[in-house]
Amino acid sequence: MLSYLEFNSSRGKISLILGFVLLLIGIGTACYLSYVTLGKMNSYGGKGGLRKEGLYLWSRNPVYVATLVGMVGWGIFIGSWYVGVLLIVWSVVYLIAPFIEERWLAQTYGDAYLEYKSQVSRFFGPPKNINMK
Repeated sequence: MLSYLEFNSSRGKISLILGFVLLLIGIGTACYLSYVTLGKMNSYGGKGGLRKEGLYLWSRNPVYVATLVGMVGWGIFIGSWYVGVLLIVWSVVYLIAPFIEERWLAQTYGDAYLEYKSQVSRFFGPPKNINMK
């Protein structure tokens, strides 16, 4: 609702287009990863298996990374300081969450997760070993 109330359409077209594209790519990728690649139950703490393929080769947390990209787009698109502050707070939560989840993942998946963790960046980077099983 705040985004609707604060939307500033008087900015340049480049800001609107760039923001909208980042918003679509980020949130679309996060939704695809959460509900298709990872699966709904696994996204919400189920033990559906450790994913290590696709974008999960480049990031242990691609859903968070994609959502952050979407939030940047959202902020650019809306063009409001109020919305921007709320998005920054939400982003901080998404930057902290992976650190909290890692303990659960290590307990749930054991050595498989610890090996994966040693090979793949928390947020984004090239994998250290593509032949990971």
